Amino acid sequence: MKKILLAQCTSILILTAWLSMICNVQAAEIQVLAGGAMTGPLKELGAKFETETGNKLVFRFGTTPELNKLVTSGGPFDLAIVPREVFNDASAKALVVAGPSTT
Repeated sequence: MKKILLAQCTSILILTAWLSMICNVQAAEIQVLAGGAMTGPLKELGAKFETETGNKLVFRFGTTPELNKLVTSGGPFDLAIVPREVFNDASAKALVVAGPSTT
């Protein structure tokens, strides 16, 4: 399960890097919301991502209720790696596009 999450996180970060290269040649600050369980893997991948791309990742980790609040408060974020439970909140679901998930 951890390997699947790590692979998905890696894929998402690679896609983000690729998109940032297409859209803008300047270094970017990418705001990432994520569940607390992803702290270790994302910080490890994030450091490699920053070194290779020159882009800065700003992580905000939290529990499902905290993530729901962050999503619905109108604060900026570019990427959300969140538990499925976030999509139980209609307001949060309206603001986050579902992508690949683990079973």
